[in-house]
This record gives sequence, C-alpha cells and structure tokens, in this order.
Amino acid sequence: MTKYDENHIENVYYKEHMVDGNVVDPDKSQQMYTFTISDTNDAILYSDGYICIDVKILDNVEDSVTLVNTGNVFTRGTLQIGGHIIEEISKPSLVHFIHSLGNFTKDYESSEATNMFIFKDTADSSDREPFTFVGNLDEKMPSLIKKIKKNEKYNKGFDQRCNLTKGSKLTKIVIPLYLWFGFFNDFRKLMTGIEVKFEFMRNELVNNMLYTNVNNKVYKVSIPNITLWLPHVRLNPEVSVKYLAFLESNKDLEIEWVTPILRESDSLGDSSGTIPVKLLADDIVSILVIPQCVERENNENQNNMVFDNLDLTSCSITVNDIRYPKDGYKLSFKEGEINCSLPYLKFLKIFGNVRNTESGCLIALDECINLYPIIPFDTSNHPPFINVKNLNIEFSWNLRNTPAKKYRFGISGKEMQKGPRGSPGIGFKLTDDGNYDMEKEKLKNVDEPVDISDVATKSYVDSNKIEFKSDTVKLQKISLIHSEHGDFDARNKIIGNVKDPINNLNVVNKQYLENNALTLSLKNTIPIEKFYNVNTIPLKNLSNPQDKNDAVHKQYVDEKTKINYKKPDNMLTRDHDGLYIPNETFLATQEYIMHTYPAVFRIVFNKFTSLLLSPDLRLKTDMLMKITFYLRELNYNPFI
Repeated sequence: MTKYDENHIENVYYKEHMVDGNVVDPDKSQQMYTFTISDTNDAILYSDGYICIDVKILDNVEDSVTLVNTGNVFTRGTLQIGGHIIEEISKPSLVHFIHSLGNFTKDYESSEATNMFIFKDTADSSDREPFTFVGNLDEKMPSLIKKIKKNEKYNKGFDQRCNLTKGSKLTKIVIPLYLWFGFFNDFRKLMTGIEVKFEFMRNELVNNMLYTNVNNKVYKVSIPNITLWLPHVRLNPEVSVKYLAFLESNKDLEIEWVTPILRESDSLGDSSGTIPVKLLADDIVSILVIPQCVERENNENQNNMVFDNLDLTSCSITVNDIRYPKDGYKLSFKEGEINCSLPYLKFLKIFGNVRNTESGCLIALDECINLYPIIPFDTSNHPPFINVKNLNIEFSWNLRNTPAKKYRFGISGKEMQKGPRGSPGIGFKLTDDGNYDMEKEKLKNVDEPVDISDVATKSYVDSNKIEFKSDTVKLQKISLIHSEHGDFDARNKIIGNVKDPINNLNVVNKQYLENNALTLSLKNTIPIEKFYNVNTIPLKNLSNPQDKNDAVHKQYVDEKTKINYKKPDNMLTRDHDGLYIPNETFLATQEYIMHTYPAVFRIVFNKFTSLLLSPDLRLKTDMLMKITFYLRELNYNPFI
C-alpha cells in the first residue's frame, strides 16, 4: 500500500466494481460506461485502483492487424466526486501513450506498460519480418548467410501486439487509475463517506483503434467486459477511532493536483504560423507539442500513435508574453544536420521518472527524430500567474518547406488544478486566504537552508548576522542612497554605462550631450579664450540682441547692412542665394564731361574705390575702367 504504515492496516482486499446497469451490446461502437462507487462507509484507496478492459478483434484469423498502443478504446474519461466534476480528459489513450513514453523505461516494459498494452512502434510500418535478404537464392550457404540483413522497417511493437490479438484472442488491458486521472496521482489518501463516479466514453471509430496492412476489409472490435478493481482498506481499531474522529472534526484544506490534458489545432498547411492554445487552468506546469499528419487519424492503414517531425526548423511557446525556451528551439531533422538533442533532454527533465526508474524513458534520441518528435516546454519555473483566468498561450513554428500533406498539432499539457477541500492529514493549518497558520507554535527540526527561497533556522541567522551588517555597510558605501532630503546621493562617484535617453525625463550621458548640445571648448591656440563649438549645426531661434556683446541673427544683420546693389559705386552685390559678395566686375569713379579735345583728366577715387589700393597706391585686385562718350551734333566744322 502507498504511504501507509502496515501496522495501521488490519486488512486490504480488492473489490471488483461492475458497470452501472447492463451493457446491451458489447460490440456497439459508441456507448458510455459508468461506475458509481456508493460504498460510502468503506475506506477506499482509489490511487491504487485499476480499470480492466477485455478487448478482442472480431473476424481476425492470421491477418496482420492489431490494436494501436493503449488500444485507443475510449475517447473521453470523467471523474466526479460528491457530484462535482473533478477531472475530464479527452482522447485519454493518446495522452496516456505520450506520457507513458516519458514515465516508463525499457526495463519497465514487463509490468504496467505492457499491462496497458503499450508496445512502442519501432518503425512507421506494419512490417513483421525482423530480417531481410538481398541476393540470389541459388547462392551457396556461406554467401547466403552474409546477405541476410537486419530489416530497418521491422516494427517490433506492431509484431508483439499482433501476436497478442491474432485469432480474435481476448486481450486484457489494465490501466492504473493514478495514470488515468492526475487527481489520484497526487492525492494518495483514503477516501470515505463520499460518492465517487467514473464515466468512460467508448471510441465510436473502429478504424481509429486498429492498425493493419490489410486493405478493403472491415473489422469489428468487441469489449465484452469492463470492471473497476479498487482496494478497500480496514484500519485497526485504534487507528480507525482516530481516523473517524478526524473526519468528524470538519477540518479541511484545499487540494491541488496536476492533470494531463489534450488540445488539438485545426488542419494546417502553411510553412509557418502562430496558433492560440486554449487551456483553462490558472497554472500550466508543462506543455508537449505533438506534430502529426492529418491522414493518420481514422485510417487503419496509417499508424496514429506515430508522429511526424514535419521538418520543423524552429518553434516556441509564449505564456502571457513569456517565451519558452527564452530563445526558442532551433531544430533540424534533415539527414546529416540532425539537431533535436535539447528538446529530448527537456522531455526527460519534465518527466524525471522519479516514481518508476532512476533515469531514461521508453524512447531513445534516434526514435525522437522520426517516430516520436515530441516538443516539450517546461513552464514550471515561471512567475506565478495569480488570479489569471484563461491564460494567453500561443505556439509559433517554422517548417523548412511548405508541406505536401495537411498536418495538425496536438497540445498535451499538465495543468495545476484546485479542487474541493478535503482531509488535510497532519500538517499546517491552511487559512482561507491561502496562507499557513502556525498558531503560535514553533517549527522544529528544520534543516539548514540551501536555496534562496528556503526557510532559515535561528542558528543560520545568528551566524550570519555580523556578515549581514557588514554587507549592508558596504552596500551603502557603493550604492545610490537617499539623502536626508529624499534625493539620490551618488557620493561623488561616476554613474557609468548610461544608455542614450528616449523619454524627456531620462538621464543624459556625456556622449549624447556633446553630440546634441553647445559644449564649452578651450581653443588650443588661445589657451585663455573659450568658445562654444556648434559642430556646423545651425543655431536657431536667437532673440534680438540687447547688449553689444549679444549674438545676432541673419535678419538683424540684413536689416542693419542694407546695400542697394543697383548703385554703380557699390563694391558688393548679391548672388542667386541672396548673399552679399564682392563686386569684382565693375569699379565706379566720378563722372567728367569732356568739352574740348585733346585734354588730360585726373581721376579721383572715392572712399569705396580707394579701399582697393594699397598704401603705395598700387592695385590690390584687378580693376576695370569704364569710359562713356556722349556725342552731340555741332553747328560748325573746326577743321575748315
């Protein structure tokens, strides 16, 4: 028995519980099997119970036809306690098979795994020949033996299951209730005084229960008997009195357990995408993604308990915007470039095999590539999703190429469930707000803390008190602390690695300041003169100058230095940009009128033109002289 002292137990016996009412037709494809356990005065350890199913394939003589792994007998299972639905699971056979691949190992096949009719397929085929021959039959024996090779397409699991079901033999499938329902896996205690009901819906599609290479033949599956075997426990008188007194005390606590679930996407055909995952629990422990071609379902010639890698190249899960894994999975199923070790190791970690074996699982890494490419996501290590309903979960993926066949993703997860309050056993008192109440009692014999979240003992705190005080003083010396006025005091230290500001109230680093603001520089050639370097950036929005040393803007200069560039004596003119430039093509002097001829005239330069002469009256630039002759008609001829 589980976690019970044998001295407390006087007697244990397994009782067979039958289906409510009568099964009219054991060969009928769809019907509900209901078990109502009304032995309310008995103490029953449901976690150690079993459901036993008798199955046989009709009209099967020596055909290569058998049940798929787990038999796929039921499409839904429901657990009710006290009239409340505690757990409901769809496609339980597929869920059981997926989780069995992680829970069991090859050295465990001979007990619960095989009782559950789990003989994993070793190839995606219905080939039952372990060896193959390549050569001519007329060769000599030594040569013939050398040409006998291992058949890579041999499906050992299919062969084993065929041997169990051939000739329409009756096959028994025994499934532990703790594997059927997560509630009984986590709540392994006696239950009494309450009605418990189980409901199992039979699979209506026979071709989804079978796998065969026989074409155009219709088979039927018969289920002549289904029973529940439950351990009824009788405690010794002393313990029984305490147990009954405890039940009458009306003490209770909230029960939590992890339940496996399954969701399926719609039929897909694109090479990439993102789909929502609808889960109802507040907390998700883990998620398994199972890629599979649609054609495998409801087709007895396609093995629906084998999966397809779809040539995935990357995928990830996000739960409320938290990505798992942090950088996503980078995958390759291409020959010579295989890369799926990380998902396989995560698969082992999620299951852990702490119950049945030390390590390992039913599938090896090479089988994970072609037969069971299950993509695991461990979401157990995350910030708690408190009071969150209908978590926002999305699965994203990329394929190497657009697939030729339609596919879908099965999403199998482990949800953290909370149920009605029940017997707390021995432990803390749980308050209504979810906290533990020690009721002013001491917590004794606590081990020394290891992890950061472990509770600390008094000796641990006392031994580290001085170190804590020293660390606090050091931290105060090197950290930004509040001054007496409430500001942060950097204690004359540099604050480094400051990112460029984004918002108005962000702190500014030196690099950003120098690139975007006027900086005060020291001129190398004139050490005592300081100036602002604008780095060729225009200086905008200057106000009108008030003092003689104020900077002036262009408009002010233009208004104060207006020049009529049309006057002939101007030494400046305007270019096409409207700027004033030296007038090098025309030099104006004063005007003289010639009355007689010949004559010598003296040119007097005005103050503008004289600026072009050096002190020794030499030209500093090229000058042009403009001479204008005015002719008029005379009444006499001077040469006559």
